Amino acid sequence: MIKNKEQIQEQEKEEIKGLAEDLSKVRLEEAINKMTGEERQNLLYLVKGMQFARLQSKRA
Repeated sequence: MIKNKEQIQEQEKEEIKGLAEDLSKVRLEEAINKMTGEERQNLLYLVKGMQFARLQSKRA
């Protein structure tokens, strides 16, 4: 019984985490849609820079 309760709680945590991630994606999409072209371009440069930095750190 206890194990089952723990499994249910873990499943609920995962469902909540998934819902939170979905909500974050929606909010991010809404924020991007409100951006100007220049703001979007700056965000793209930021993301590309972060990806490059991650690759560099993996090589080191």
